[in-house]
Amino acid sequence: MKLKLKSSRKSHSQTAQLVDEHSSAPVAAQPSADELAQLEADYAALCRTCTVVALGSPGGGASTLVRLFRLLWSPPSDVAGLQSAFAPVIQCNTIDSMLVVLKTMGQLGVSFVGDEASKAAAAKHLQEEFVNPYMAPPTVEQWQAWEQAGLRPLYGLPPLSPEQRADVSTATSNLLSLIQDAGVRTAGGSLVSSQVWAMNDPPEYMFRHAARICAAVDYAPTIQDVIRSRQYSRLFDAAEFEAPDSSANDSSGTTSQQQQQRRVIVLEPGQRHSLLAKHTSDKWLRCFVERPAGTMKVTFSTSVVAYTQPAAQSGRTAMHDAIDQVQALCKRLYAPLFTATRAAENDGLLEFSHVPRAPPTGPPTLHIILTRMDLLRHRLCTKSLASVFPDFHQPHPSNFPPSTSAEVDALVQAANAFLAKLFATAAVSAGAPPLLVKVHLQAAILTAEVAQQLTSIALE
Repeated sequence: MKLKLKSSRKSHSQTAQLVDEHSSAPVAAQPSADELAQLEADYAALCRTCTVVALGSPGGGASTLVRLFRLLWSPPSDVAGLQSAFAPVIQCNTIDSMLVVLKTMGQLGVSFVGDEASKAAAAKHLQEEFVNPYMAPPTVEQWQAWEQAGLRPLYGLPPLSPEQRADVSTATSNLLSLIQDAGVRTAGGSLVSSQVWAMNDPPEYMFRHAARICAAVDYAPTIQDVIRSRQYSRLFDAAEFEAPDSSANDSSGTTSQQQQQRRVIVLEPGQRHSLLAKHTSDKWLRCFVERPAGTMKVTFSTSVVAYTQPAAQSGRTAMHDAIDQVQALCKRLYAPLFTATRAAENDGLLEFSHVPRAPPTGPPTLHIILTRMDLLRHRLCTKSLASVFPDFHQPHPSNFPPSTSAEVDALVQAANAFLAKLFATAAVSAGAPPLLVKVHLQAAILTAEVAQQLTSIALE
């Protein structure tokens, strides 16, 4: 039998294989002592690395989740850079909130008070000429312009051209000329009192803080400004941290300084690279099929008030669409993960078959994050959850809306349990093999409870 030496595709081990010319099955050669040591080191490093892929429905908060991770674990210098990068995003969000107020003024028949001509010109510029560069998907021409200029997206945000920066500056100046107008304040107050903005908190927040956000030349966003900002998640974003891992103990029972840190990588594919798309999911699967158990986490974020938002299809809401997306994710991502083999399509991944006592590979954990919990209390009192999901057993159904604080508390508690079970059941019933599914309830603020949730998602 004549034997050939065949080298596998690039990997740290560069494991050699002996191939029989008359047989299609390769005979794996035993690695050398150096190769085995390198394999063990690589596998140990992989076991200490946790990858979190942040997915979500439109407006569900996947990009906000990545920002929360950055704010939690990034060093102060990186947090300052994040705040600086999001300054124009927040100003554009504030301009969008002014556009809502101007539209409401027309609906209510409210006019500007004093210097109407100049204020009307400023309003016309905002309504007809301003385009929020962070809410529109990049065009092919924009991508080409970025490449030619050597620009790259930062924090998943598109780089602004000098013309776009000038447009934002002009729009900000026009907003400042309108913000103190009595008619504008009347229309804004009407929106706040009618709770119209409760369906989408950022416009109301940005309008309340418009003077602070747009007045300063060197505006520095607060942490809350950054968390509440919104942009179209079209671009890939990734963050890497060294996170404390208090569960890591050495053999003597004490925690060493090296073991206290665990590498965490958080990825947001963005709409352009969505794992929900069938043509891209297989490529992503190859990255994760060889992961040790517990080192791969997938999050899916969606808003709890999405049940009040109509979907494109009649009779459905945005929450119905989110449930469908969860099921599609389980079918396209998880099912192939369990059936994939170490065959040719997975060539190029690290092979750890020679590592003694290697932990078994296992399914990634799906974390379903129900965001905007701070808005749910009001929405439950204005639109019945049972009118959208008849299976929901509403406390005191004959007394809607609830009239006492105790009744509201009971309604919120029942809704929390129902929504958590609704999404968990949808994931498990998608036809995929058994999954580890966890549901989290989250508000748009970096509290100690939210910080604990993020740590649990990444490290447990």
